[in-house]
Amino acid sequence: MCGYLIAMFGWESVYYVTAALGFLWYVAWMLLVYDTPAEHPTISERERIYIESCVIKTSQSKSNPLPIPWKSLILSKALIVNLLAQGGAIWGLFTLTTQAPTYFNFILGLNIKQTGLWSGVPHLFRWMFSFGFSTMCDHIVKSKTMSMTNVRKLATGFSNVLQGLFILGLCYSGCNSTAAVVMLISATAVNGAVSSGTLAAVVDISPNFAGIIQGIVGSFCVFAGFLSPMVVGFLTINQQTLAQWNKVFYISAALSISSGFLYIFFGTSKVQIWNSSGESPAKADEKEMKLIGNKLNGVKTLST
Repeated sequence: MCGYLIAMFGWESVYYVTAALGFLWYVAWMLLVYDTPAEHPTISERERIYIESCVIKTSQSKSNPLPIPWKSLILSKALIVNLLAQGGAIWGLFTLTTQAPTYFNFILGLNIKQTGLWSGVPHLFRWMFSFGFSTMCDHIVKSKTMSMTNVRKLATGFSNVLQGLFILGLCYSGCNSTAAVVMLISATAVNGAVSSGTLAAVVDISPNFAGIIQGIVGSFCVFAGFLSPMVVGFLTINQQTLAQWNKVFYISAALSISSGFLYIFFGTSKVQIWNSSGESPAKADEKEMKLIGNKLNGVKTLST
Protein backbone atom coordinates (compact mmCIF):
# COMPACT_ATOMS: atom_id res chain seq x y z
CA MET A 1 0.00 0.00 0.00
CA CYS A 2 2.84 2.40 0.82
CA GLY A 3 4.20 2.15 -2.71
CA TYR A 4 0.90 3.26 -4.19
CA LEU A 5 0.50 6.06 -1.63
CA ILE A 6 3.96 7.43 -2.37
CA ALA A 7 3.43 7.24 -6.13
CA MET A 8 0.02 8.93 -6.04
CA PHE A 9 0.10 11.31 -3.06
CA GLY A 10 3.75 11.70 -2.05
CA TRP A 11 5.79 10.21 0.79
CA GLU A 12 3.97 12.26 3.46
CA SER A 13 0.74 10.33 2.84
CA VAL A 14 2.29 7.15 4.25
CA TYR A 15 2.58 8.74 7.69
CA TYR A 16 -0.92 10.25 7.59
CA VAL A 17 -2.53 6.93 6.67
CA THR A 18 -0.46 5.01 9.23
CA ALA A 19 -1.43 7.46 11.98
CA ALA A 20 -5.11 7.24 11.01
CA LEU A 21 -5.04 3.43 11.09
CA GLY A 22 -3.35 3.53 14.50
CA PHE A 23 -6.08 5.82 15.81
CA LEU A 24 -8.83 3.53 14.49
CA TRP A 25 -7.12 0.57 16.14
CA TYR A 26 -7.02 2.50 19.43
CA VAL A 27 -10.76 3.25 19.23
CA ALA A 28 -11.56 -0.41 18.49
CA TRP A 29 -9.34 -1.51 21.39
CA MET A 30 -11.06 0.83 23.84
CA LEU A 31 -14.51 -0.37 22.77
CA LEU A 32 -13.92 -4.11 22.44
CA VAL A 33 -11.16 -5.10 24.89
CA TYR A 34 -11.78 -5.76 28.60
CA ASP A 35 -9.41 -6.32 31.52
CA THR A 36 -10.86 -9.66 32.63
CA PRO A 37 -13.27 -12.30 31.25
CA ALA A 38 -15.72 -11.42 34.04
CA GLU A 39 -16.08 -7.87 32.67
CA HIS A 40 -16.84 -8.96 29.10
CA PRO A 41 -20.55 -8.37 28.31
CA THR A 42 -21.05 -11.14 25.73
CA ILE A 43 -18.85 -14.00 26.95
CA SER A 44 -20.61 -17.26 27.85
CA GLU A 45 -20.41 -18.61 31.39
CA ARG A 46 -18.69 -21.78 30.21
CA GLU A 47 -16.02 -19.85 28.33
CA ARG A 48 -15.48 -17.47 31.24
CA ILE A 49 -14.87 -20.31 33.70
CA TYR A 50 -12.59 -22.10 31.26
CA ILE A 51 -10.38 -19.02 30.77
CA GLU A 52 -10.30 -18.17 34.46
CA SER A 53 -9.44 -21.77 35.36
CA CYS A 54 -6.53 -21.77 32.91
CA VAL A 55 -4.93 -18.78 34.62
CA ILE A 56 -5.36 -20.04 38.18
CA LYS A 57 -1.81 -21.35 38.31
CA THR A 58 -0.49 -18.01 37.05
CA SER A 59 -2.47 -16.12 39.67
CA GLN A 60 -1.23 -18.40 42.42
CA SER A 61 2.37 -18.04 41.26
CA LYS A 62 2.17 -14.27 41.75
CA SER A 63 1.46 -14.70 45.46
CA ASN A 64 3.99 -17.52 45.84
CA PRO A 65 6.48 -17.14 42.97
CA LEU A 66 8.80 -19.98 42.08
CA PRO A 67 12.54 -19.28 42.19
CA ILE A 68 13.91 -18.89 38.68
CA PRO A 69 16.31 -21.76 37.92
CA TRP A 70 18.69 -19.62 35.88
CA LYS A 71 21.46 -22.18 35.56
CA SER A 72 19.18 -25.05 34.54
CA LEU A 73 17.24 -22.77 32.23
CA ILE A 74 20.23 -21.33 30.37
CA LEU A 75 21.96 -24.72 30.06
CA SER A 76 18.77 -26.50 28.96
CA LYS A 77 19.20 -28.33 25.65
CA ALA A 78 15.51 -27.81 24.90
CA LEU A 79 15.88 -24.04 25.26
CA ILE A 80 19.13 -23.81 23.28
CA VAL A 81 17.72 -25.83 20.38
CA ASN A 82 14.53 -23.74 20.38
CA LEU A 83 16.55 -20.52 20.48
CA LEU A 84 18.73 -21.52 17.52
CA ALA A 85 15.72 -22.68 15.50
CA GLN A 86 13.85 -19.42 16.04
CA GLY A 87 17.00 -17.44 15.26
CA GLY A 88 17.48 -19.25 11.95
CA ALA A 89 13.88 -18.67 10.90
CA ILE A 90 13.99 -15.01 11.90
CA TRP A 91 17.22 -14.47 9.97
CA GLY A 92 15.54 -15.68 6.80
CA LEU A 93 12.33 -13.76 7.46
CA PHE A 94 14.09 -10.48 8.29
CA THR A 95 16.30 -10.77 5.23
CA LEU A 96 13.23 -11.07 3.03
CA THR A 97 11.23 -8.43 4.90
CA THR A 98 13.83 -5.68 5.08
CA GLN A 99 15.69 -6.29 1.83
CA ALA A 100 12.91 -7.26 -0.59
CA PRO A 101 12.31 -3.66 -1.78
CA THR A 102 16.02 -3.23 -2.59
CA TYR A 103 16.13 -6.58 -4.40
CA PHE A 104 13.01 -5.76 -6.41
CA ASN A 105 14.35 -2.36 -7.37
CA PHE A 106 17.97 -3.10 -8.30
CA ILE A 107 17.80 -6.70 -9.53
CA LEU A 108 14.28 -7.09 -10.92
CA GLY A 109 13.84 -3.46 -11.98
CA LEU A 110 10.34 -3.03 -10.52
CA ASN A 111 8.88 0.45 -10.06
CA ILE A 112 7.83 1.85 -6.68
CA LYS A 113 4.19 0.70 -7.00
CA GLN A 114 5.20 -2.85 -7.86
CA THR A 115 7.86 -2.89 -5.17
CA GLY A 116 5.37 -1.76 -2.53
CA LEU A 117 2.80 -4.32 -3.62
CA TRP A 118 5.11 -7.34 -3.81
CA SER A 119 6.85 -6.42 -0.57
CA GLY A 120 3.55 -6.37 1.33
CA VAL A 121 1.60 -9.24 -0.23
CA PRO A 122 3.89 -11.97 1.23
CA HIS A 123 2.91 -10.96 4.76
CA LEU A 124 -0.78 -11.28 3.94
CA PHE A 125 -0.11 -14.83 2.78
CA ARG A 126 1.96 -15.46 5.93
CA TRP A 127 -0.98 -14.35 8.08
CA MET A 128 -3.42 -16.63 6.23
CA PHE A 129 -1.02 -19.57 6.24
CA SER A 130 -0.49 -19.17 9.99
CA PHE A 131 -4.22 -19.48 10.69
CA GLY A 132 -4.70 -22.41 8.34
CA PHE A 133 -1.67 -24.32 9.57
CA SER A 134 -2.56 -23.71 13.24
CA THR A 135 -6.05 -25.07 12.64
CA MET A 136 -4.58 -28.18 11.02
CA CYS A 137 -2.17 -28.69 13.94
CA ASP A 138 -5.02 -28.35 16.45
CA HIS A 139 -6.91 -31.08 14.60
CA ILE A 140 -3.83 -33.33 14.59
CA VAL A 141 -3.33 -32.87 18.34
CA LYS A 142 -7.01 -33.47 19.17
CA SER A 143 -7.14 -36.60 17.01
CA LYS A 144 -3.91 -37.84 18.64
CA THR A 145 -2.48 -38.57 15.21
CA MET A 146 0.87 -37.15 16.31
CA SER A 147 2.46 -36.27 19.62
CA MET A 148 2.82 -32.62 20.57
CA THR A 149 6.58 -32.78 20.02
CA ASN A 150 6.14 -34.17 16.51
CA VAL A 151 3.56 -31.49 15.70
CA ARG A 152 6.08 -28.83 16.74
CA LYS A 153 8.72 -30.51 14.57
CA LEU A 154 6.32 -30.67 11.62
CA ALA A 155 5.66 -26.95 11.95
CA THR A 156 9.39 -26.23 12.17
CA GLY A 157 9.90 -28.21 8.99
CA PHE A 158 7.67 -25.66 7.27
CA SER A 159 8.83 -22.48 9.03
CA ASN A 160 12.55 -23.26 8.72
CA VAL A 161 13.38 -26.01 6.24
CA LEU A 162 10.74 -25.23 3.62
CA GLN A 163 11.36 -21.51 4.03
CA GLY A 164 15.05 -22.11 3.34
CA LEU A 165 14.28 -24.15 0.23
CA PHE A 166 12.11 -21.37 -1.17
CA ILE A 167 14.90 -18.87 -0.43
CA LEU A 168 17.21 -21.13 -2.42
CA GLY A 169 14.65 -20.91 -5.19
CA LEU A 170 15.30 -17.16 -5.31
CA CYS A 171 18.91 -17.93 -6.24
CA TYR A 172 17.76 -19.84 -9.30
CA SER A 173 15.06 -17.36 -10.31
CA GLY A 174 17.62 -15.06 -11.89
CA CYS A 175 16.00 -11.94 -13.30
CA ASN A 176 12.66 -13.70 -13.82
CA SER A 177 10.46 -11.39 -11.75
CA THR A 178 7.47 -13.76 -11.72
CA ALA A 179 9.48 -16.69 -10.38
CA ALA A 180 11.25 -14.48 -7.85
CA VAL A 181 7.99 -13.04 -6.51
CA VAL A 182 6.46 -16.53 -6.22
CA MET A 183 9.50 -17.76 -4.27
CA LEU A 184 9.47 -14.71 -2.01
CA ILE A 185 5.77 -15.06 -1.24
CA SER A 186 6.16 -18.79 -0.57
CA ALA A 187 9.20 -18.36 1.68
CA THR A 188 7.46 -15.68 3.74
CA ALA A 189 4.13 -17.53 3.90
CA VAL A 190 5.46 -20.84 5.24
CA ASN A 191 7.24 -18.97 8.03
CA GLY A 192 3.76 -18.49 9.50
CA ALA A 193 3.99 -22.09 10.74
CA VAL A 194 6.32 -20.83 13.48
CA SER A 195 3.26 -20.00 15.59
CA SER A 196 2.56 -23.75 15.82
CA GLY A 197 6.22 -24.71 16.09
CA THR A 198 9.10 -23.28 18.08
CA LEU A 199 7.12 -20.24 19.21
CA ALA A 200 4.43 -22.38 20.84
CA ALA A 201 7.02 -24.82 22.18
CA VAL A 202 8.28 -22.10 24.52
CA VAL A 203 5.11 -22.54 26.57
CA ASP A 204 5.27 -26.33 26.22
CA ILE A 205 8.72 -26.77 27.75
CA SER A 206 8.14 -24.41 30.68
CA PRO A 207 4.69 -22.93 31.35
CA ASN A 208 5.92 -21.32 34.57
CA PHE A 209 8.84 -19.50 32.97
CA ALA A 210 7.55 -19.03 29.42
CA GLY A 211 7.74 -15.24 29.72
CA ILE A 212 11.39 -15.32 30.73
CA ILE A 213 12.26 -17.82 28.01
CA GLN A 214 10.47 -15.78 25.36
CA GLY A 215 12.40 -12.74 26.52
CA ILE A 216 15.69 -14.59 26.07
CA VAL A 217 14.69 -16.03 22.70
CA GLY A 218 13.28 -12.69 21.57
CA SER A 219 16.53 -10.91 22.43
CA PHE A 220 18.50 -13.45 20.42
CA CYS A 221 16.13 -13.10 17.48
CA VAL A 222 16.42 -9.31 17.58
CA PHE A 223 20.19 -9.74 17.38
CA ALA A 224 19.74 -11.95 14.32
CA GLY A 225 17.26 -9.44 12.94
CA PHE A 226 19.65 -6.48 12.94
CA LEU A 227 22.71 -8.54 11.98
CA SER A 228 21.02 -9.84 8.83
CA PRO A 229 20.65 -6.41 7.15
CA MET A 230 24.26 -5.61 8.09
CA VAL A 231 25.45 -8.72 6.25
CA VAL A 232 23.31 -7.81 3.26
CA GLY A 233 24.76 -4.32 3.24
CA PHE A 234 28.31 -5.66 3.46
CA LEU A 235 27.75 -8.00 0.51
CA THR A 236 25.81 -5.66 -1.76
CA ILE A 237 27.06 -2.12 -1.08
CA ASN A 238 28.10 -0.71 -4.45
CA GLN A 239 27.65 -4.25 -5.79
CA GLN A 240 23.98 -4.58 -6.65
CA THR A 241 24.46 -7.67 -8.81
CA LEU A 242 22.63 -10.97 -9.03
CA ALA A 243 25.77 -12.85 -7.95
CA GLN A 244 26.06 -10.84 -4.72
CA TRP A 245 22.39 -11.24 -3.91
CA ASN A 246 22.70 -14.98 -4.44
CA LYS A 247 25.31 -14.98 -1.66
CA VAL A 248 22.75 -13.26 0.59
CA PHE A 249 20.15 -15.91 -0.18
CA TYR A 250 22.58 -18.82 0.20
CA ILE A 251 23.51 -17.63 3.71
CA SER A 252 19.86 -17.15 4.72
CA ALA A 253 18.84 -20.53 3.30
CA ALA A 254 21.71 -22.32 5.03
CA LEU A 255 20.87 -20.83 8.43
CA SER A 256 17.15 -21.48 8.05
CA ILE A 257 17.50 -25.08 6.85
CA SER A 258 20.26 -26.12 9.27
CA SER A 259 18.45 -24.66 12.30
CA GLY A 260 15.26 -26.40 11.19
CA PHE A 261 16.91 -29.81 11.02
CA LEU A 262 18.57 -29.13 14.37
CA TYR A 263 15.13 -28.77 15.96
CA ILE A 264 13.70 -31.74 14.07
CA PHE A 265 16.45 -34.00 15.42
CA PHE A 266 16.87 -32.61 18.94
CA GLY A 267 13.85 -30.43 19.74
CA THR A 268 11.13 -31.30 22.25
CA SER A 269 7.92 -29.89 23.66
CA LYS A 270 7.98 -31.93 26.86
CA VAL A 271 7.80 -29.98 30.12
CA GLN A 272 11.30 -29.67 31.53
CA ILE A 273 12.08 -30.92 35.03
CA TRP A 274 13.23 -27.46 36.17
CA ASN A 275 9.82 -25.98 35.34
CA SER A 276 8.25 -27.17 38.61
CA SER A 277 9.41 -26.96 42.20
CA GLY A 278 8.50 -29.81 44.53
CA GLU A 279 5.92 -31.31 42.18
CA SER A 280 6.34 -33.29 39.00
CA PRO A 281 5.08 -31.61 35.80
CA ALA A 282 2.73 -34.49 35.02
CA LYS A 283 1.13 -34.34 38.46
CA ALA A 284 0.75 -30.57 38.30
CA ASP A 285 -0.89 -30.75 34.87
CA GLU A 286 -3.20 -33.55 36.04
CA LYS A 287 -4.38 -31.51 39.03
CA GLU A 288 -4.96 -28.42 36.89
CA MET A 289 -6.97 -30.30 34.24
CA LYS A 290 -9.04 -31.99 36.94
CA LEU A 291 -9.84 -28.58 38.43
CA ILE A 292 -10.90 -27.21 35.04
CA GLY A 293 -13.04 -30.27 34.35
CA ASN A 294 -14.82 -30.01 37.70
CA LYS A 295 -15.64 -26.35 37.11
CA LEU A 296 -16.92 -26.98 33.59
CA ASN A 297 -19.05 -29.92 34.75
CA GLY A 298 -20.50 -27.68 37.44
CA VAL A 299 -21.56 -25.13 34.86
CA LYS A 300 -23.11 -27.86 32.70
CA THR A 301 -25.09 -29.18 35.69
CA LEU A 302 -26.41 -25.71 36.51
CA SER A 303 -27.44 -25.07 32.91
CA THR A 304 -29.50 -28.27 32.82
